[in-house]
Amino acid sequence: MSERDELEARTILTFALHAFVLKNDDNSQDRMVDARFHGPDGTSGVIEIFADHVEGWAEYIAFLANNRTVPAPELQRRWRIGVFAQSKLQSRKKQWITGIRELEHTGHTNMVEAPDVIREMLFQIGIQHANVRLGEPGALELQRQITGSLADPELASLLSRYLDHLLDGIARRKTSKLLAHRDPVDERHLFIWITESSPMDIAAMLRDVPEDLQSHVAPNLPEGITNLWIAGQDLQMHTLEWSQDRGWFDWGWPPRNEKEAVEWANPPTWLGP
Repeated sequence: MSERDELEARTILTFALHAFVLKNDDNSQDRMVDARFHGPDGTSGVIEIFADHVEGWAEYIAFLANNRTVPAPELQRRWRIGVFAQSKLQSRKKQWITGIRELEHTGHTNMVEAPDVIREMLFQIGIQHANVRLGEPGALELQRQITGSLADPELASLLSRYLDHLLDGIARRKTSKLLAHRDPVDERHLFIWITESSPMDIAAMLRDVPEDLQSHVAPNLPEGITNLWIAGQDLQMHTLEWSQDRGWFDWGWPPRNEKEAVEWANPPTWLGP
């Protein structure tokens, strides 16, 4: 996660909490929390900031931009394939061509209809989906991976299930740091950035927040974590908060930098002119 992401998260929280949110982790000690805050009412708290993204995503996007089409004279047709974000992408090209050639031999024109053994082989070499395209044969058109859907008839469970997934996995270290903080504080906040590699349904929800947000299931947070924040790196996404006292709340688009802060419609009066 970048310094800019941390700074923008602290700026959002400064205005939402009406508190002085300061950077705390200077890498001088292990397990230091990312930020601390002190409000004008005496409330104190600590914050961990976390970005939900695939490691090496920027390199992955750059690779796709420079390799939109891969020549493959061994193939009889032209194929569009979605490839997973992974390491050593350049060296995977020969494997992709060989794998798609095996798919061609089955007579199928897309990966979904292929035998299980072929689909499993393609997944193993980093191909998420594949289908025949019109156009000059003997080439692979590369696409980015589809970053998962959490679609569910019970829309109210969407956030809860997504957060369970994060908190059981890559966000666990962040909650552990919050709970291990020894100084007495009133609140412990976890702030999550949604990125372009996050599930599409979550990104869509932050762009078009449902009116019945309050009906969404409360996150299953570890005991001691009092507040949860979800914000999108895309400026069109809202910022949501869950707290123990009022449940889910939509903050809209709070300021992320000094210029936006000046333009903020209702700045906290304690900040002064």
